[in-house]
Amino acid sequence: MLLKETGRTFGRHVKDRRLEKAAALLRDPQWHRRRISEVAAAAGFSDLAHFSRAFRRKYATTPSDIREAARNGHVHQE
Repeated sequence: MLLKETGRTFGRHVKDRRLEKAAALLRDPQWHRRRISEVAAAAGFSDLAHFSRAFRRKYATTPSDIREAARNGHVHQE
């Protein structure tokens, strides 16, 4: 019922949750030394290229840019 209200498919909902988890990990200081591929895998993505494309579509920036902004004390909003 919740998905019907938003117009999103279940797959889209799952992908959005995974991207949000990845963004949170990229902002987490404990994950700053981890590779982007490790962050993607921890968020449930097995294909790094697919993760990068989906991330750029959702956030209009790269995973590396989100991480760098977090290191510099900036918070990127969706």
